[in-house]
Amino acid sequence: MPLSDRLLKAFGIANSGLASDSVVPQANNLASREVAERRFDQAGALANPDAWTSYQTIMRQPQTLEEQMRLWEEMSAWDLVAAALVELSEEATQPDFISGKTIWYTCSDKKKETELNTLLETIEAESVIQSQVYYVAAFGNNFEKLHYAPGKGVLGMSFAHPMDVRRHWLVKNRRCVGFRWKQQQPDKTDIFQQNNMAVPRVAIGNSSSAEDLWYPWDFLHMRRMQRMRTNEHGEPLFNEAQGVYKKLRVAIDQMLVYRAQIQPDRYTIKVDVKDQAPADQYRTVQRWKQQLRSKMSFGSGANTGQMNLPTDYKVYYDPWALDTVLFIAQPSGFQHAIDKIAGTTAVPDVFDIELLMNLFYSVMGMPQSWFGAKSGGESGGQAPASGKALLAQDMRFLRKVKSVRRPLIDAYTWLAYFHILLQGDNPENYDVEARMSDVGSLEDQMRLELLTAQIDLLGKVTESFKTLNVPDHVIVE
Repeated sequence: MPLSDRLLKAFGIANSGLASDSVVPQANNLASREVAERRFDQAGALANPDAWTSYQTIMRQPQTLEEQMRLWEEMSAWDLVAAALVELSEEATQPDFISGKTIWYTCSDKKKETELNTLLETIEAESVIQSQVYYVAAFGNNFEKLHYAPGKGVLGMSFAHPMDVRRHWLVKNRRCVGFRWKQQQPDKTDIFQQNNMAVPRVAIGNSSSAEDLWYPWDFLHMRRMQRMRTNEHGEPLFNEAQGVYKKLRVAIDQMLVYRAQIQPDRYTIKVDVKDQAPADQYRTVQRWKQQLRSKMSFGSGANTGQMNLPTDYKVYYDPWALDTVLFIAQPSGFQHAIDKIAGTTAVPDVFDIELLMNLFYSVMGMPQSWFGAKSGGESGGQAPASGKALLAQDMRFLRKVKSVRRPLIDAYTWLAYFHILLQGDNPENYDVEARMSDVGSLEDQMRLELLTAQIDLLGKVTESFKTLNVPDHVIVE
């Protein structure tokens, strides 16, 4: 073992990754001087200046559905988006004031209506509907694996993550032909029977490696279509904010790094290097760095003559962070000194982040004031919340909620007809509709205000006619 490694091990800093010549004086020969000069040059090396290429790579739009799903998962886990999704899920699943239910069925046949509402209790729809709203808003898709039996109907359903399920369809009419589930493949012996005839599964792939798909009715697919016409999967609530999200993440990270660099206090340690050459100055400064970075305390080990056991010594590292201490080599005429550099307290506001925040929340359809991101007052901020429900404060948010609720209502309506079909009944004999609590109070209020304005205008016109002595039958006409 080299002498430098033995010394490092003896002082408790072995295998630390530090170069031996940074803490141990080197021999004054040609090889040692070349190593010192090379390390001195490496210390002043510049980073890769081609940051624009990396930025463009980060800002690149996803090209495949897999990439798109991963980006949606990342966005939904971000603090700002997660808080918005929680608010939206709670607002979209408010129970009905009279029945206390979040979702229920109405049917032309009252007996069948009671049976279908019992189905909702069987599959525990009330306990999972908020999660379903969340995934439709966050991924644009929610999949429920249905468990059913002919003659009995739907018996239950279990969640399947949108990242694991893919919908397959025909190009000519976009009709669903089956689902592919990464977590499980269908049982080849489990064949669906209709009119005493087996319904074959659709297989994908070539003849040697064909894979059977699940039946189109094996999954309850809730999807928010919007602009997604290139495939049959839905898109999340914040799909239009992908570019703004990436720029905002980068801007916030840069702001935090910038503030962490200029705001804290720092200490400057000036090392007196006399008349040493630059390479020797580097080694001297490195030795001082190591000396201030760690303090060794030797304990009473089993063998005091050899320090090989972990109990023979302990290492206490200095709590100062690496970027809070600056080491400066001072030439001849100076002495060792430690100075304190005060951090910058007056850091200006970052207006580009405020712009990106406004763009982000405008896409989400939710004002910043709902999350405390911007308060009202003389500073020109938005007005604080009025105490009303969020759905009654902003028309854009109301429409966003409706776009998320619509897929759930359609899916549960289809589920009711499928349940009736499994029981051997004809779904065409019933008019079934899934219902959720009314969230259109803001629109109703606007219609009422419009009707009130029309009545006021009619009254003013009538008074004007009477002032002009217009006969009553003419006014009525």
